[in-house]
Amino acid sequence: MKKITLTLIALLGMNAVMTAQETTTDSTSVTKTRYVHNSKDRFNFYYGFGVNVFGDYKLNDKLKPAQLPTIGTTAPEITVGFNYMPSDSHFYHDLELAVAYMDDKTSANRIKTAVTSFRIRPHYKIIDNTKMFFSAGIDGGIATTILNLYSRGNRIDLNNPNPGTHTGHINMNSTQFILGPSVALALFQDSFPVRINAGYNIGLSRGRWKSDVAEVDNAVKESGLGNFYAKVLIGF
Repeated sequence: MKKITLTLIALLGMNAVMTAQETTTDSTSVTKTRYVHNSKDRFNFYYGFGVNVFGDYKLNDKLKPAQLPTIGTTAPEITVGFNYMPSDSHFYHDLELAVAYMDDKTSANRIKTAVTSFRIRPHYKIIDNTKMFFSAGIDGGIATTILNLYSRGNRIDLNNPNPGTHTGHINMNSTQFILGPSVALALFQDSFPVRINAGYNIGLSRGRWKSDVAEVDNAVKESGLGNFYAKVLIGF
């Protein structure tokens, strides 16, 4: 009887040890499958330059008949931003500010246009290794177009600074919420990080033209205005 009891105790002990080993193995297996590409979360700033291609502004339909210069369709763009890459995920996020600038003129008039965009960009890395990655995601944010249209050859007499005596300048702006898809190709991630970004954004809100210094009659709305951008971003 004692032998049988000892044998049962020994078998139960071996079974407990084997169960503990299997549990440890399973736990280790789960840990190994967890995505850990970087040893720690990465925060970095970046700057960049590129080109922004805009759709045709509806305001141009008012400017062309008056034989005035119009808002262009292509503009150089500079960018500064902040990037966050978690160590245990294929997702990452950008937060950036971009400014595009255009300048057109005729013999009598000149138009200067600046487009300021603030974007947040969540992306997922489809291909990822220590040297490069390819990702896709969406852009969301807000874009403001600032326009200054004025007659050339104006003079300002500071002995008479009354603004009522100085004419020939129109200042307006149009703001829209933007949303659209984007992709990115990152290279040299282990040495000199460079990223190529491209995307297409669509204006979701009305984008009514208004002025901070005057009331605007017969205002135009830029709803649905699209723009394509491509830029090179360099981390530092």
